[in-house]
Amino acid sequence: MSHVSVMPSEVLSLLDIQPADVVLDGTLGAAGHSVLMAGQLAPGLGRLICCDVDQGAIASAQEVLSAFYEKDLQIDSFHGSFADIASSEQYKDTKVDRILLDLGWSSNQFENPARGFSFMHEGPLDMRLSFPGRGVTARELLHTMSEPEIVEVLEVFGEEHRAPRIAAAIMHERVHGKLETTHDLARLVESVLGRHGKTHPATQTFQALRIAVNHEVEAIMQGIPSLWSMLRPRGRMCIITFHSIEDRLVKRLFAGLVTDGVARLVNKHVVIPGKTELSGNPRSRSAKIRTIERI
Repeated sequence: MSHVSVMPSEVLSLLDIQPADVVLDGTLGAAGHSVLMAGQLAPGLGRLICCDVDQGAIASAQEVLSAFYEKDLQIDSFHGSFADIASSEQYKDTKVDRILLDLGWSSNQFENPARGFSFMHEGPLDMRLSFPGRGVTARELLHTMSEPEIVEVLEVFGEEHRAPRIAAAIMHERVHGKLETTHDLARLVESVLGRHGKTHPATQTFQALRIAVNHEVEAIMQGIPSLWSMLRPRGRMCIITFHSIEDRLVKRLFAGLVTDGVARLVNKHVVIPGKTELSGNPRSRSAKIRTIERI
């Protein structure tokens, strides 16, 4: 399945991009939103900055955005986390007008078995967005964390109330069995929890590990204030979240900026997908958009 960008018309409406804006896509992914935003910019006036920790995403985006390169639209890229771009040598003095963060995962990443993101495909327990680069893999975490640490990761990042049972099984399996692949972990969790309903019992466990491996909570907590420092007055930051942990963090950070009197909420109520989008893109069902403007 090819990647479909979430709520494209809502994103463009909330960002309200002007032809001469400097726009930052902090989570480039499959470049779907970048294409839409580039289409709002005027060659010779506007500028698009593409950021992603996945080098493969940046390489693929060059082909996706090729038509805009040919029109001489200024497009450049940053290989790294959106939390680090403001402090980088390349962009430390850059000011931007619009920022988009889509905190979801692209279909291209999920459906590549070598990435190990999904229990739907047999693959190594990797889960690194920076694949095949830096950082600790999910397998390494599961084989080195203590049982209390595993419980904490599953409870905090996966909101999994049955975490102690899963953690105990992981500790036993890594010594006496096999815990190397996505299917190994999925079968282990299913054997502990059983199978009830349509949702796979390992869903929350995989979410928790993906968040832990990629330091997603830290990226949000550090990244939003850092990116805020890049935003010009009247500039807007739009963030798409896909689970309650992300959304609570974004809501709290945005509320703090509003309380401090330096920002206003563009959409006072969270924006969610409509019926038409849900029917054409079921993966968007948990998406929420929050947008803030610098006063």
